[in-house]
Amino acid sequence: MNDDAIIERVQAFAQARRLPPPASEEAAAELEAIVGWPMPTLLRRLYLEVANGGFGPSSRVMSLTNTNQWFSEEESLLQCMRAAAVHPDPSDPPRHTVPLMTLGCGGLVVRGLQHARRPHVGLGTEFTL
Repeated sequence: MNDDAIIERVQAFAQARRLPPPASEEAAAELEAIVGWPMPTLLRRLYLEVANGGFGPSSRVMSLTNTNQWFSEEESLLQCMRAAAVHPDPSDPPRHTVPLMTLGCGGLVVRGLQHARRPHVGLGTEFTL
């Protein structure tokens, strides 16, 4: 299945679930500036063409910006990354990774942006990179 087919399927899901409208190009650019790496093409397209969160496994991919609909334990991906940039913590995942979903009890699913196709999963403060 190619990216266009995935986008089409997730769009149908987003419409049926009334997910928030897509995020802005400015929000995507801000995240990329904070992290220092571009988002993978498919993830960027999902946020900018389909919905601002609520898709993915168990519909829990967090919103890029605040939508007043929380799909994870955090308000938004940008809120997390802004806070990490201002108040870095040694237990935070590396800067080139972004949390996409929270799993409860401190568990995170993170995506390393330095690799085009290989996701990295981290739980709590232990990360597989």
